[in-house]
Amino acid sequence: MPSPIAHLAAGYVVTRVAWRASGRDPDGRTTAVVLAWVAVLSVLPDFDSALGIVLGDFGRFHNNLTHSLFVGIVVAVVAGGLAAASGRVRFRTACGLTLVCYELHVVMD
Repeated sequence: MPSPIAHLAAGYVVTRVAWRASGRDPDGRTTAVVLAWVAVLSVLPDFDSALGIVLGDFGRFHNNLTHSLFVGIVVAVVAGGLAAASGRVRFRTACGLTLVCYELHVVMD
């Protein structure tokens, strides 16, 4: 099981590769917002671990519901919708980035 730092690094690399492939270099504010978003998404599947830590049984809760591919799709669609509603990001872009970062965590685990 990779550390949270490895999950964060993977999300960062995915984001940088996507920017390079698109040929766009975002401004400083956009970079900060996107990287913060990616950081949250890259560790979001471990949200279920918080309950395990509180109850003293980490293994019972980790890698359960939030580590499923289906939940990743749901999270991506919701995040894409919220981002699109802001009017600054297209649904497809936000949904795709969310899906890749979330599912990369699941695959790494």
